[in-house]
Amino acid sequence: MNKPVVSIIIITRNRPFLLGHCLERVWSQSSIGTSHDQSGSYRSSHERLWSQSSVGTSHDQSGSYRSSHERLWSQPSVGTSHDQSGSHRSSPERLWSQPSVGTSHDQSGSYRSSDGNLALRNFEVIVVDSSTNDESERVIARYPATKHIRVRGARNNMPQARNTGIACSTGEIIAFIDDDSMVQPSWLEALLDVYRDKTIGAAGGRVITMPEPYCDEIKGPPRLHVTRLGGVIAKDAGLVSEERTEVDHLIGCNMSFRRTVLEEVGGFDSNFTLTNLREETDLCLRVKRAGWRIVFEPGIAVVHFSARSLQPYFLERPTIQFSNGRNGSYFAIKHFGLTPRSIGGQLIDAGRSCGRAVYFIGLFSAGTVAQLAGRVAGVAAGIRWLKNHNAHDVSGSYSASSHDQAGSYRAFSEDVSPTPPVPERELTPALAAYERELSPIPSVPEAQPQGIARRTAINRRRTR
Repeated sequence: MNKPVVSIIIITRNRPFLLGHCLERVWSQSSIGTSHDQSGSYRSSHERLWSQSSVGTSHDQSGSYRSSHERLWSQPSVGTSHDQSGSHRSSPERLWSQPSVGTSHDQSGSYRSSDGNLALRNFEVIVVDSSTNDESERVIARYPATKHIRVRGARNNMPQARNTGIACSTGEIIAFIDDDSMVQPSWLEALLDVYRDKTIGAAGGRVITMPEPYCDEIKGPPRLHVTRLGGVIAKDAGLVSEERTEVDHLIGCNMSFRRTVLEEVGGFDSNFTLTNLREETDLCLRVKRAGWRIVFEPGIAVVHFSARSLQPYFLERPTIQFSNGRNGSYFAIKHFGLTPRSIGGQLIDAGRSCGRAVYFIGLFSAGTVAQLAGRVAGVAAGIRWLKNHNAHDVSGSYSASSHDQAGSYRAFSEDVSPTPPVPERELTPALAAYERELSPIPSVPEAQPQGIARRTAINRRRTR
């Protein structure tokens, strides 16, 4: 078998669920029969790759669907069929595991074109596993062509795991993704396209952290720079951009290097421990100083949502802050020396951390005081409501309630807000005589009690 062009190295630890999704996306990659533009959108030989429809739906290239059917049914998956009840009749692949147009693949990584000819795969997948259990191993076993490297006792040492993967790889290009990085369609093709430029030694791409369509709302170039003071700027790597950009460093969950470059600069520095902050930036600076270019290609896109972001203030924990301070200072001194400029840069970073701490202390303190004040105000409002409620009960506006054995209350009042009585009219003698003619007393008293009551009222007024 021919030597693979790309070695894809995945670093994992105790996250088998995410690893399974990551592997499924990686093995769905193919560079046959597709092309991409510089914005990260992909086209087949005739249409954009995402313009895929199923029976009963149609859409134009703007992404608008003309059919009233739901968009879900417009996404077919390889080797599956389903009805609109959502049941799959044959599905070894996930719905989103869509290979490029005109190809099919099996889980061994071999691709077949539409004419049935076998096309040798041009990549290999290596998983470096430092898990404390065997769950990840069972996930990897579902993909027989995946190389599994078990590293024990290497917690919090990402550089060591990456170097282990490099030693076991055979590809000319070494790509690194995390187990929670989900590669996008034609990620592999975009990666191969970048390295046609022989001056490029490292390449990375877009890191999407928001779901569609929000991730495509804001456009702009990435800001991946290292300042003269040793500070590192890593922002806007998830924005929509259309141009290939030269940068100082890459994002660790989506980066790649030439094998010759890694052999030249010596791989990753294992002195970056704990959170391993700056380990990829350190390598990128060494690559750039060796005369190679580092580029950001939007088409090399992954979706990366870290589970750590679900933990409140995870990045503010003391162990995280200690690691960031240690690795940041080590990085600055290693690359810029122990000079007044580098020391000044470290003091600026430390000042920012202290300012953030003061801000959070003030924010949480003010929030606690506001919470207590709000509860006092709520108690006062409740007391006022009880007083008004009791006052209505005393005045008769509200009747008392009783509680039965089942816990339900029964109200005895028929009218919560009774209408005030209308005062009786003063009758003149002429008017009284006229009403007597209209309402004579019936022969049977029980027949018309209202007439009797009216007659009695008239007689009572006459006696006054």
